[in-house]
Amino acid sequence: FPGVDWTWTSIGGYGAAVERARPATNVTTFIGHNTLRRFVIGSDDRAPDAAELRRMEFLIEEAIDEGARGFTTGLSYAPGLFATTDELVTLAGVAAHRGVPYHTHMRYGDAGVVASLAEALETAERSGVELNVSHLYPRAVEDDAAADALLAMLDDARSRGIEVTFDLTIFERGGGAWVQSLPVWARDGGMAGTAAAIRDPASRTRIIEALTAPGADHWLDDWDDQIVCKVNRPEHADLAGRSIADIARERGTSPMDTALDLVLEDGQWWVSPTIKRQAHLDKLIASPLCVPIGDGFAHHPERHRALGIMPKSFGTFPLVLGSYVRDRGVLTLADAIRRITSEPARRLGIADRGRLAEDSWQTSSCSTRRPSRTGRPPRIRPLVRPGSRGSWSVARGR
Repeated sequence: FPGVDWTWTSIGGYGAAVERARPATNVTTFIGHNTLRRFVIGSDDRAPDAAELRRMEFLIEEAIDEGARGFTTGLSYAPGLFATTDELVTLAGVAAHRGVPYHTHMRYGDAGVVASLAEALETAERSGVELNVSHLYPRAVEDDAAADALLAMLDDARSRGIEVTFDLTIFERGGGAWVQSLPVWARDGGMAGTAAAIRDPASRTRIIEALTAPGADHWLDDWDDQIVCKVNRPEHADLAGRSIADIARERGTSPMDTALDLVLEDGQWWVSPTIKRQAHLDKLIASPLCVPIGDGFAHHPERHRALGIMPKSFGTFPLVLGSYVRDRGVLTLADAIRRITSEPARRLGIADRGRLAEDSWQTSSCSTRRPSRTGRPPRIRPLVRPGSRGSWSVARGR
């Protein structure tokens, strides 16, 4: 990103950099658990000692004082995945004390979504924090009742006084670092530890056995469906949009070995497999607790191609308005607009965004669109292109 001076060392410094950059979109931030843990403990699989835990608590307090809107965890990612529930309760308790929410990208893997959601609810109940579950959905292989079961867990939690909501990525394809699929032990020590495990023949064999064992992530079964959607090294940008199976055929190696080799070559490259079912998505988005989100990178689809080409970066809200509202009637137009404007702002504690009113900053920045002109969202194959703009747009009063 030319012109961006990456020298900040705090949330306050980051906020100042954003103000200088004057981005076109609304930008705010939380304080992230992975960042804290890596700074205080490093990348090792161990619990913090008492002093380290107090240090993380202090840093959360400091971040909130400097403008962080809440506390987040990414428990599918290292080193956050090494945290115990007790650690999460302690840190979320700081957010609760300061009156800001806790958003969690839950653990995904062998435990299953139900167990991961149960941990998130336990964390909220024990700490007293307001909880938002990021990207809540069953596995695509589960039946229609799986979504109902998750919603029932939320209803039960709310009946016990737990303030919980959730957000949802509304494409059937997901997107995340492929290394998330590796067993926890292979992620000890950060990417250096993971690379060492992959290079070691015995450890590599053990990894493959874990990934191909009964009950392993189902999406690993279809390598043609695993589309590379983000790479770390610009020289690998030509891999974006191709399947692992296709790359493996070109290299003459097995898909599993190809994926592991790519970790050595590129690091945390991302993949976009089909991990959701439309029937689940329809049930979940209809819940009043749900808001649809993009969960993608804001970037130019060609200049920043290596940063990710997931359709959700450009097509989330056209899909909400075109498919979920106009074509299939899952949501009303008014409710959909509320869920993608004022409701997210409310959950973040931002009073002057998402509303058209005399006292609202948002009145000077908005877009209009005829429902009949809302197009289909872009796709990952062929490469995604941004959708059209509204019929007219206003930005900062112009």
